[in-house]
Amino acid sequence: MKRIVSVVVVLSLVACMAAVAGKKGGNVAPKAPKEPKVEAPLLDLTFAGKITKVQQQGKDGKNVDHYLLTTVASQVMELPIPHATKARKGEIAAPVINLDDYVGKMVTVTAKGREVEKKDVKTTQIKEIVSILIETPPVDAPPAKVPAAEVPPAAQ
Repeated sequence: MKRIVSVVVVLSLVACMAAVAGKKGGNVAPKAPKEPKVEAPLLDLTFAGKITKVQQQGKDGKNVDHYLLTTVASQVMELPIPHATKARKGEIAAPVINLDDYVGKMVTVTAKGREVEKKDVKTTQIKEIVSILIETPPVDAPPAKVPAAEVPPAAQ
């Protein structure tokens, strides 16, 4: 009789451990690794327009500068703030572009970026500024009018 009770208790413990291991995923097949997100390659882009500077309050309460390019076609794009890069051995580091020098001026921006389509809306994302040239209007031409830039929503 003691043997029967002992066997029943042992079998009950084994069944409980198997049930707990099953809930924790011990017998679950491993998931396939997620495929990396494929981004479109960077394209060489050139835009003509006016650069404006907008300050917004960041998450930490500090003011954050945003630079916007409003093209002649009224497209508004946020410009990334250029940062210093280290030069490789034997090369000279490129100078950092100070966007404040171009605020309020008509410019031609050469950049690298992507054209992204979200919900049937195509947008252009500028990832890196290559160069900025100030446009000089012809002497007899009236100044070009560019619509005012809208403030982009705060960075999430």
